[in-house]
Amino acid sequence: MEELNGFALVCQSYAGSQTMQSIILLSTRTNKGGGYLAPPGVFLAMYIGLTVTWAKLNTYSLDVIAFIDIVSVWWQVLITFICILLIT
Repeated sequence: MEELNGFALVCQSYAGSQTMQSIILLSTRTNKGGGYLAPPGVFLAMYIGLTVTWAKLNTYSLDVIAFIDIVSVWWQVLITFICILLIT
């Protein structure tokens, strides 16, 4: 079962790295329009960073993860409210 959890962590980290690379590319224009496409070394650094972060988070108890989740939800609510105020 532990090998399956490790495989899931690796898959999530790779998908997260690809998502980050896509967000960076789209926010700096497309690859044809002069956007920044992360080279393999930068992509590997993002992948390792996400893997270590998720591995560290998996060592905490559920209470800590629940607290991080609550902070995340309120952060999103706050930022959404600020964006709505700034747009209108």
